[in-house]
Amino acid sequence: MAVSALKLGVDAVPRPISHKLFDAPVLEHGNLDRGVRYYTQPLGETAGVTDKHVVSVVGKIRKAGFVEDDMWTFSGTRKDQVALFGKEQKPFLIDQGAAIPRYGTTFRNGELVPHLEQQANLKEISEFLSERRIELIKQSLTRPVNPMLNNGRSFSTKLEDFQITDSVKDFMKMIDRPPTMARHWTDSEIMHALRSISMGK
Repeated sequence: MAVSALKLGVDAVPRPISHKLFDAPVLEHGNLDRGVRYYTQPLGETAGVTDKHVVSVVGKIRKAGFVEDDMWTFSGTRKDQVALFGKEQKPFLIDQGAAIPRYGTTFRNGELVPHLEQQANLKEISEFLSERRIELIKQSLTRPVNPMLNNGRSFSTKLEDFQITDSVKDFMKMIDRPPTMARHWTDSEIMHALRSISMGK
């Protein structure tokens, strides 16, 4: 009998069914009481995971239109987020919460669809950056690097991250654009939008 892992989460978990490109398979999923969701996955091998495996998975996440979350540490990669499956020992993401739709999209009925409020926010942020000549460092879809190992300048070569996020956050409040990830504008939402912009279309 094959051994599998049972995982629990809230209804807000965006992807109960695995993405074939980068997720470990989901064998079964459903809803429990009071908004709790469950799913089961086969157990993969974690002992042989390397930085190269993690970077490979991150590249697949980005290429599919998602942004990796919690996949990096200040010293390198989070190897505990990836496992090797099958005879070919293919690396897959085991924490589905570590891949979220790019800002401007949402995951619904198994696919990415436009998030109109976020797309309007992205337009405002892009124009704000352009008018102030703040260029973001382009991120590679195929060769990801650790954004936390860029001397504190993971978004721009000219400004520190906190300077950009604080400025954009104040601007979005000033023009009364609605936040979508919390009741008020947070650093997390601004950073998610900036990272999405830096990956291009």
